[in-house]
Amino acid sequence: MRRLDPLGSLAHWQKRLQENGVTIQDEELWFGERTLPFEDSHGYTDRNIQPEAAYYLDDMGEFVLPHEAVWTADDSDALLLMFLQSTYEATADLAEWDRDALEGEAPPA
Repeated sequence: MRRLDPLGSLAHWQKRLQENGVTIQDEELWFGERTLPFEDSHGYTDRNIQPEAAYYLDDMGEFVLPHEAVWTADDSDALLLMFLQSTYEATADLAEWDRDALEGEAPPA
């Protein structure tokens, strides 16, 4: 189960999730905020996110990369980029985004 905190637009997100066949549960308070728990029916949480130190934190509903992993890495920039790239790819692929159109060609260095 993942939690969505839509910043005051709970009814909008509830409708959108239902229209897309996502099983949602009753609204609840989470850390004092209104949230909408829903099932991860597309397997986002099962994606292989890199680097190995990254993991899915169910309570937050998101992937995290511990600060310690970045701080102690031989190349912290590369490690962070690996995390950001793999979470982007997981999201883009599951959402069936047109990645060719989005990413295009890299500008010349």
